[in-house]
Amino acid sequence: MPTKDQERDICGLLSLHELGENRAALRLVEGDWSSAGLSLLLNGLFGYATYEFYRKDLYAPSVISGTIFSITYVGRIVQAGRLAVAKNNFDSQAEEKALRQSLFREILD
Repeated sequence: MPTKDQERDICGLLSLHELGENRAALRLVEGDWSSAGLSLLLNGLFGYATYEFYRKDLYAPSVISGTIFSITYVGRIVQAGRLAVAKNNFDSQAEEKALRQSLFREILD
């Protein structure tokens, strides 16, 4: 079983795989539906806009659109890793509380 740090890294690496679809899938697994839809929409919109601007020889808008696409792309990768860390922290809280109760029963009571 991977450690928490490995899970975070795996989430980030998996989100590199495809433009918006994989990040959207990771967010769905984490239960973050609105972020999944936004990720897919933004990456698809800016990626398509960049392609269309370049195809029509509009280089300045294609550079701007490509820059925004790159920022949102990398930002969503980072967010996927942060979501994995937050989920791991939340999932381990109950176990840590039970462990503290059993180890430090006299102090906590």
